[in-house]
Amino acid sequence: MSKNLSKQTPRIAIVGSGPSGCYMAQFLRKHWDNASITIYDRDEHPYGLMRYGVAPDHLGTKGIAKQFDRLFEREGVRFIGSTEVGQDLSMDELRTQNDVVVLATGLWGDRLVDGFHRENGSPQLPGIYGSGELTRMINGHPHRDAASIRIGKQTIIVGNGNVAIDLVRLILLPPEKLAELGVPGDAIDALSADGPVERIDVVGRSVAQHVKFDVAMLRELSNIPDVRFVIHEDELEQESANDDSQEKLDVLHEVSNPVSAGSREVHFRFGWTPDRLLGTERLAGAVFRDTGGTRGELSLEADSVCTAVGFTEVKTDALLRRSFEGEDTDISAGVLADGLYCVGWLRRGPVGTIPANRADARTVANRIIADVDSGAIRVDTSGTKESDFALPQDLASTDLLTAEIEEYLGETRPTREVVLLYGTESGNAETVADVLVEEFSDEFMIRAVDMTDATIADLSPDHLALVICSTHGEGALPSSAVPFTELLDAEAPDLTNVRYAMFGMGDSSYELYSRGSEHIDDRLSRLGGTRMGEYGRHDAVDGTLPNDQAIRWGRGVLEAELAGTLKEAEAKVLVHTTGADPVAPSRTVADPVDQTHPTQVKASVAKTVGRAGSSRIPADLTLHYDPFSYADYDYPYDLFKRLRDEAPVYYNEERDIFIISRYRDVRACFADTKRFSSARGNDIDGTHESIGQGFLVTVDPPRHTALRAAIRRTFSAKEILAKEDGTREYVRSLLEPFWEQGGGDFTAEVGFPAGVGMAVMLLGRPLSDVPAFVDHIERELVRVVGAPGVPEDANVAVVETEEMIAERFAERNAEIDAGINPTGTDAMTQIILAVHAGKVMPEEQVGLAHLVLAAASDAPAAFLSQVIMLLDRFPNLQPFLHDNPDMIPAFVEESLRYDTPAQNASRQTLEDVEIAGTVIPANSRVTLLQGSANRDERVYDNPDEFDITREITPANRIMSFGEGTHSCMGAPFIRLTARVLVEEIVKGPEVRIVGLPERFSKQLIRGFAKLPVRFKS
Repeated sequence: MSKNLSKQTPRIAIVGSGPSGCYMAQFLRKHWDNASITIYDRDEHPYGLMRYGVAPDHLGTKGIAKQFDRLFEREGVRFIGSTEVGQDLSMDELRTQNDVVVLATGLWGDRLVDGFHRENGSPQLPGIYGSGELTRMINGHPHRDAASIRIGKQTIIVGNGNVAIDLVRLILLPPEKLAELGVPGDAIDALSADGPVERIDVVGRSVAQHVKFDVAMLRELSNIPDVRFVIHEDELEQESANDDSQEKLDVLHEVSNPVSAGSREVHFRFGWTPDRLLGTERLAGAVFRDTGGTRGELSLEADSVCTAVGFTEVKTDALLRRSFEGEDTDISAGVLADGLYCVGWLRRGPVGTIPANRADARTVANRIIADVDSGAIRVDTSGTKESDFALPQDLASTDLLTAEIEEYLGETRPTREVVLLYGTESGNAETVADVLVEEFSDEFMIRAVDMTDATIADLSPDHLALVICSTHGEGALPSSAVPFTELLDAEAPDLTNVRYAMFGMGDSSYELYSRGSEHIDDRLSRLGGTRMGEYGRHDAVDGTLPNDQAIRWGRGVLEAELAGTLKEAEAKVLVHTTGADPVAPSRTVADPVDQTHPTQVKASVAKTVGRAGSSRIPADLTLHYDPFSYADYDYPYDLFKRLRDEAPVYYNEERDIFIISRYRDVRACFADTKRFSSARGNDIDGTHESIGQGFLVTVDPPRHTALRAAIRRTFSAKEILAKEDGTREYVRSLLEPFWEQGGGDFTAEVGFPAGVGMAVMLLGRPLSDVPAFVDHIERELVRVVGAPGVPEDANVAVVETEEMIAERFAERNAEIDAGINPTGTDAMTQIILAVHAGKVMPEEQVGLAHLVLAAASDAPAAFLSQVIMLLDRFPNLQPFLHDNPDMIPAFVEESLRYDTPAQNASRQTLEDVEIAGTVIPANSRVTLLQGSANRDERVYDNPDEFDITREITPANRIMSFGEGTHSCMGAPFIRLTARVLVEEIVKGPEVRIVGLPERFSKQLIRGFAKLPVRFKS
C-alpha cells in the first residue's frame, strides 16, 4: 500500500481502542508510514463500543471492527490492553514518552433519569438498568454483573432512539437465537429471568414526528414472530409531520397492527416524560407526565425498567476531559493542550453513530498532522528508534510477459492506470480500497481516491475505474459518496469511452441491500460509461470481511485489463522486430499523405486545405486562420464554420501549428493524453515559458496527477457550493455602488474584481489582497494583436505576482505554525500540507497557487463580460430571467456554449496522429478550437442561435472546459459565480452596453477587457 512519508515521524499514543481510537490510528498511519503508534485500553481486548456496545445480531456493524485487524496484524500499530491510563500508567509518563497523545475514551456511563435514580446514580428501586449496562452484559463484557440483572415479563424501555429499538429486539429474541449469536448463558438467563417477556412499553419524551429511530431499525422489528406492535393514534396527532418525519410515521404504521395475532405486545408511547417509579421495596411500574403539559399522567405496570436515554462520563474515571482543559484548549479542533488531543464522544458528547466517529477522527487527525508537519508540535528525534515493525512486502506480480517482450520492454513494462473510487460511511470501503491497492500495485499504476475528493477527471478513457461503494441506512449513498454524485449530476459528463467496474457492499438484513453502489452505477451508465466484468457484491449479514471477496472480484476484472496491456506490448515487439504495424489502418498507394514522409506532411497539408473553393481561385487564398489575427477577437464563428466544413485539420505554416475545429475531433484530442502532451502549456503565445514550476496546465501525468490532487479538495463541488453565500455577498458589494453610479466599465469595476476576488477566496487570502492581484493579473494578460509573445511588462508582472504569492505562503505558514486554521480547505493551505507531506515540491507551490489565481481570474472575468453582452444583445432576456430564475442555470450553460470564454487550447503531439484523414507528425503544435466545437452543426441543432431551452446531454456536453485529465477544475466555480451574478443582475435595472467595448487580446480568452455599460432608470 502506498503511504505518505513525512520528514517528522512522531511517537503517538492513543487511549481507547473503540471506533474513534482505531479510526484515528488509521488516518495517522496513512500519513506516517513509519511512526510509532500505540493504542492503550483498560479492557483486555480492543474495539470497545464495537465489541461490547453493538447489538450481537448486527453482525455487519460489528464487522466494522474487523477492518481494524489490519492495524495490528499488518500495519504495525501496537495494542496494549488491560492497562488503565491514569492508574496503571500516568498521563505524565504517557506524554513524556510520546510526542502526541490522543484521548479516545468515549463516554460509557448511562445517563440518569430524574425520579428513577438517586443523586449518587444508584436506582431508586431494584430493577432499573441502563442500556450500556445491558448491552455490555449481552456482548459478554468480562466485568459484567449478569447476576444482578433480571428482566421480567413486563418491562418499560425509556427512550426513542436506536438503542431502545436494539433492546426491544434483543429482549424479544428467543434464548436459542441469542445463544447462536454468542450471547453468554448468564446474560440469556438475565433477559428471561421469569420466562419470555409478555409486554414491552417503549416510552419517549418526544412526539412521534421527532423520534430518533432509524427507519431500517423499525422495519427489522416486523421480522420478529409472535409479537403485536401497537401505536396509539391519539399520540400521533399532536403535531403535523413534515417530509422528513413522515416516512418514520409511515413505517410505524406498517409495523404496528393492533388487531394482528401475537402472544406478546410492544406498545410505542410518544410525548411522555419520566416522573417517578411505582412500588416501595419492589418495582411495580412507572409514572410519566405529558411533555406538552396538556394531558394527565401515564401510569404503566412493569417489573423492570431499562433506560436508553444516552451516555455520560463516569465521575470516578481517571481521565476526565475537564481535567486537561486550559488556555490552549480548542475543543472544536480536538485540542486539549500542547500535544494532547481528544476525539469522538469525549470531544463532542454522546451524539453520532460509528460513521460519525470516523468523520470526527479524520478532522482531529488532520489537525494533528498539520501541527506536527508545520512544527507546531516538536517531535523529539533524539531517542527515536527505527520502527520495530515492517509492513508486508507487496505480492510478487504474475509473470505473464514472454521473455522476448521482457527483453524489449526492459524497465518500461507497459502499465495500465487504475483509479479506485470509494464511497464509505464507516470506513469499510476505504479498507477494501487499501487492500486492492496493496494487492495489485505490482501489476498496475493504481491509486485510491475518496469520492469526497474525486473529480470528473478521475473518470477517464485513459484508465479503468474500480468503484467500491457501501450502503447507508435505507439504501442510501454513504456520506463520502454524496459529493461525487452531486458533481456527476451537476456536470453530466459524457462517459461514453469510460470503463468502470462496480463492487457493492451492504447488509441483506436491511431491505435495500447494496443499493448505495447501484446509485453510482445508475449514474455512470446513464452518462454513457461501460461497466466491465462481474458486478461484485459483499453481504455483511454474517459479519465477514469483504477483503477476500473483493480481491477475487478485482482480479477477475483486472485480468482482462492486464491482457490488454500485454497485447499492446506484443504489438510493440512486432513493430520493433519486423517494422510491421498491426494496428495502423491500411492505405492505398495512391493516398498522397501515406506517400509523404512525416517531415513533409506539414507542407502537403498546407497546400491541400480548402478543396471546396472555385477551380479558378484556390480556396486557401480566402480560407486562412491565424489565432493571433484580429479576426479571432472580432467575430470568428463564420470562419470556424468554413474550417469545419473545408479544412477540419488546418495547418498554418507561418505559425507552424495545426488547427482542429470539429467537435468530435476536439473532444477526442482533449481526452487523448497519451498522444497529446500539455507540457508546453495551453497557450501558443509563450505564456508557458514565463511561468514557474508547478503551473498545472504545463505538466503531464503522473506529475500532473499529484499536483492536481493537492488542490482537488479546494475545487470539489462540495467546497465550491459551500461558497455560494460568500460569493453572493461579494458580488452584491461590487454591484451596489455600480448601480448607484449608473454604470461604468463593467469589466474593471465588477467582472475582473469578481473573478480575482473569488480566486483570492479560493486561495484562502483576505479580500484586501484583491486590488494588488487585479493590477498584476491585468498586466499579465496584456498582448499585442498579431504579435505572438509576451510583452516585457507582462513578464515583469508574472515575476511580481509570484513574489506576492511567495509572501502570502510565508504568511500562511506562520499562521499554521501559530495554530490558525491549520487544516483549512483553501488552496494555499492544501498546497502547504501537500508540501509537508512530500506530495508537492517546495519549488512548485508558488506556480501551483499562481495557476489557481490566474485560471480563476481571466476566464471568469471574460465570461462575466460575455454574459452582459448577451443580456444587451437580447434585451428581453433580463426581465424573463427575473421572472423565471430557475432558467438562469440554463442561460449560463448556453452562454458558455454560444460565446465560449476559453476559445482554444493547445497541445504537443508525442507521436504521429491521424485526424480526419490527415497525419499530424510527432512533436507538432496542435490548437483545439473549443469555440468552434461548441458551434458544430454536426452536434448542435441551429448552433448559431442562442437558445436557453437547448438540451445539453453527456453526448453533446460543451467543450468550454475541455475534456479528460486536463479538464478545467474550475468549472463548478465559474458556473456558480456566473449564476450568482445573473441572479443579482436581473434584480436591478436593465443593463445596456454604451460606447466602444474592447476585447481581450490574449489569443486563448474571448471576452471584453473594457465594457462600458449604463443602467436604465
